[in-house]
Amino acid sequence: LLFEETIVKSINPSKDIGRSANQIMVNPTDVNQVLIAFDNHIIVHYNLLSNEVLHHWIVQQAVTSLAWHVDGEYFICSHSDGSLGTWKIQCMEPMEPSVIPFGPFPCTSINKVQWICASSHSLPIKLFTGGMPRASYGDRYTLTAVRGGKMVVFDFGSAIVDFIVVPSLQNHKRKT
Repeated sequence: LLFEETIVKSINPSKDIGRSANQIMVNPTDVNQVLIAFDNHIIVHYNLLSNEVLHHWIVQQAVTSLAWHVDGEYFICSHSDGSLGTWKIQCMEPMEPSVIPFGPFPCTSINKVQWICASSHSLPIKLFTGGMPRASYGDRYTLTAVRGGKMVVFDFGSAIVDFIVVPSLQNHKRKT
């Protein structure tokens, strides 16, 4: 169990931490570490074993989704303005400036983001829903895949409630 007072006292008391956790994501390489988004503007890297805050970040744009990189050293967050931010867990500043994939015009919120690797030798793929320009595509239901600077947008006829990525069993050889 996570207790609010344990987390709050580890963060600068001059900052107003909210009362609700919007999302909790378990580190894929260490189940004792989680990312927690509080009131959409505070991200906490927390160790469940030692009950301590390892790092925290206060972001300007409301966080809508978090996802770990498969190596557990980086995470990506999506925002209500249609932007994506990439962070290394050991750094207080983002790895790269926040980017609005379909900007510079106002974009819809990115509702969910995932970061996957198709194989150990390939570039990671960022998947997200939403983030399209409001004026021309604001009423569309899209899933976007970004890899190595290339984008593919899948347009659906109805709203995307959620999505998951199911890993291929072909890449995992059975040990006998």
